[in-house]
Amino acid sequence: GENRVQEALGKMAAVKSPVRWHLIGHLQRNKVKSADGFHLIHSIDSLRLAETVNAHAEARAGSQAVLLQVNIAGEETKGGFSPDVLSAAADRLHAMPGIDVRGVMTMAPIDASRDVLQRTFSGCRDARDMLQRRGFVNARDLSMGMSGDYATAVEEGATMIRLGTLLFGERS
Repeated sequence: GENRVQEALGKMAAVKSPVRWHLIGHLQRNKVKSADGFHLIHSIDSLRLAETVNAHAEARAGSQAVLLQVNIAGEETKGGFSPDVLSAAADRLHAMPGIDVRGVMTMAPIDASRDVLQRTFSGCRDARDMLQRRGFVNARDLSMGMSGDYATAVEEGATMIRLGTLLFGERS
């Protein structure tokens, strides 16, 4: 998992082993063409970004696997679809052949209480379940939980967790 497209590109060129790269950080629309090497993009946070990824994938006659970022806690400092906006955008997203929605991703507020973590992660699961009911048959994944809150995320059904700090320490 990489947070930044530019950092990942150098690593991708250096690694000769077969690796499935995941982009877990924010993707800017002007970097979409550089993100071709990612197996899964975890951070589709707006309809506009989804449309850009879709157009790029269609232009290369392909499809890009993505997770839709949901902002369950409603934090202004974080991107992502609110649950209501995601529901309203579902039909448009479903009609985009260039993206393959594999599920959803969320991040809980830093230093959240256990109750807030549970509400955030269960809300993410609810968003994924809504997509499944709306015909997103590949939407199985729940990318949620980081080094400080992964246990609660797993209890709430996470299929992917981000343990960078726990495994590698703080970013320098």
